[in-house]
Amino acid sequence: MASKQSGNEKALSQIAGSWLIKDPQRAAEFVNQFPGPMKDAALSAGIDATLNSGTSKQEMAKRFERASGWIPEIADSAARQAAYQKLGKRWVKVDPKAARSWIDSTPIPGDLKSELLKNLPNEK
Repeated sequence: MASKQSGNEKALSQIAGSWLIKDPQRAAEFVNQFPGPMKDAALSAGIDATLNSGTSKQEMAKRFERASGWIPEIADSAARQAAYQKLGKRWVKVDPKAARSWIDSTPIPGDLKSELLKNLPNEK
């Protein structure tokens, strides 16, 4: 199995990350078998790919919602916080109302939450 071969962790993580967008359920089953750092890398790659995909606001919002569920599975706290930050900053630009709801309901560290909320447009 490719996931057991040494030296291919980065490439395999990138492939798994792209697969998470195309077939989230089956890809997640595969990614969940990865050892810790490799799983973190695959989930982070999936989040990065999500941020750069989608054609419509509705499709992007759906993908962002799905990707937000992957972030708590990232074991490394620095990588997890970076993923929250990347997703939050992008989501605020695409759909501020949905982003606010997500930010308010997600266990994001206080300083990061404040930073993301600061990026929201003023509500009138």
